[in-house]
Amino acid sequence: MVAGSATKILKRPARKITLDEVVEGLKSDNLITQMDCERIAKSLKLARFHPLVSVGKMAFKHPTEAKVTLDTEWLTQWYAGKIGIPYIDIDPLKLDIGEITKLLPKAFIKRIAVLPVQVTPTKVVFATAEPFDRDWLLDTSTSVKRDIEVVLGNPDKITRYIEEFFEVRSAMNQVGEGENDFGDQIALDKMVGSDKGEFKADDGNVAKIVDWVFQFASTERATDIHLEPREGQAQMRFRIDGNLRVVYKFDAKVFIPVLSRLKIIADLKVDEKRRPQDGRIKRQVGDKLMEMRISTIPTHYGEKMVIRIFDTNITSKSFEELGLSPDDIKGWESLVARSFGLILVTGPTGSGKTTTLQTSLSFIASPDINICTVEDPIEIVNEQLAQMQVNPEISLSFGNAIRAFLRQDPDVIMVGEIRDQDTAEMAIQASLTGHLVLSTLHTNSALASITRLIDLKVEPHLLSASLIGLMAQRLVRVLCPHCKEKAPPNMDLWKALIGPYNVPTPQFVYHAKGCRECRNTGYYGRIIVYELVRVTNELRELIRPGITLQEIENLMRGKYLPIRLNGVQKVLQGKTSIEEVVTIVI
Repeated sequence: MVAGSATKILKRPARKITLDEVVEGLKSDNLITQMDCERIAKSLKLARFHPLVSVGKMAFKHPTEAKVTLDTEWLTQWYAGKIGIPYIDIDPLKLDIGEITKLLPKAFIKRIAVLPVQVTPTKVVFATAEPFDRDWLLDTSTSVKRDIEVVLGNPDKITRYIEEFFEVRSAMNQVGEGENDFGDQIALDKMVGSDKGEFKADDGNVAKIVDWVFQFASTERATDIHLEPREGQAQMRFRIDGNLRVVYKFDAKVFIPVLSRLKIIADLKVDEKRRPQDGRIKRQVGDKLMEMRISTIPTHYGEKMVIRIFDTNITSKSFEELGLSPDDIKGWESLVARSFGLILVTGPTGSGKTTTLQTSLSFIASPDINICTVEDPIEIVNEQLAQMQVNPEISLSFGNAIRAFLRQDPDVIMVGEIRDQDTAEMAIQASLTGHLVLSTLHTNSALASITRLIDLKVEPHLLSASLIGLMAQRLVRVLCPHCKEKAPPNMDLWKALIGPYNVPTPQFVYHAKGCRECRNTGYYGRIIVYELVRVTNELRELIRPGITLQEIENLMRGKYLPIRLNGVQKVLQGKTSIEEVVTIVI
């Protein structure tokens, strides 16, 4: 049975959208000029594309909204409003790919060129690029035995996702129906380490699924892929701009060979399921080189794998892109350009410390400087650096690595993390003997680094002599520049944000709204909020036995900009929202 928008379509004459009607509609709405119409008419290349795609490729600018381009997505939404049917921005993260690909055969879907985008027990919503092509409606309604609603979607996306989703589904079906013929209960046994059955991890269909996972993650800007077993099935989650979301659910029969395939290309032991393993993958995905770190752990329902995706462009990032202000960029550049001393970047796991250090090393790297790093593990391979990975099995610790570096004529040493007294003492010794040392600590504030190192039994006078700079940082999401909105600040949130500081209440701040550019999250990308402390003689005099963090903070008040106020600055500049900063300062 057809319903809603599909009923409207049946009442109209059957036809295809034409280029002339799109052009005339845009002209009548004063969105393009007569000259634009002539340009479209003269372009012979447009004839083989859908009319909305044809005009979208011309990339006309909106006459009154400078930031808006009349691309295919915008034109699809405009045309839907013009003819009075619903529009959908097809977002694969919001689609249940498993459900929509089980509904009808791929051959039938390709022939009618419509994509199921929502499936419920009573209704199926189809996205089409030809809303007046109604021949498929009645037959499809009979096949799915549910009400049908029709929405208008981007023609390019419909074509792409029909091919992509059904290709992956076909591969998964073939993997699930192959020699791995065991029930879900046995699948659980296999996940936790039983040796029943053989899985062809090098099978072409498994390879297709893995390639799709990488492509999907790359397209959606994911920084982490979580592959997690559950009872009788498994799920895949992506972390995007700091937030995790479920994007796909696997059958257990598919999940296990996919995991095995990933372990093979990461050079891990496929048959080892009871102990954690770590590996690396470097893979070309489209025009992008993906550098990934693989970690597996045994869980109650089987092996869980997390794939961390590193930005290979990290070495070309600027300090401005990280989120530093112009004044602090000058200050930080002068610190990392020093020939000796200790610089510490602090913050919790996942706060962007590695990115800050790698950007700093890339800034100072040159043919006449010898830079050595010891990391656990090496996250981004940089050919300008001599990078070493710690290995406890052969007693290669951070401290021992620094000892080895000192015999390698280094100019700059980067230590992944100061975790113990030995590493701390060696880092300080290196910084006092004419080397610049950069490292990280897990502390909540910049000044807390001082008391943390004293707690590690570092001699205060040596710390005072070596320390030259401290930075504490957190990551916050950046408001989408395409849709952020002005609004008066929520006073409760504003008070929570400024805390004990006296900051005048602004007339307005920017809030997250959501649009197709940011997948309706309101945010796009992340930057750091931070506090930068340059170690002055005044601060050096405070580094003494028995000093407490509270005493240091009291004596340093007003001498640097706290991380909370840096967050306030970014809110006032419209870079992020009050809510984002409040979550990291409270």
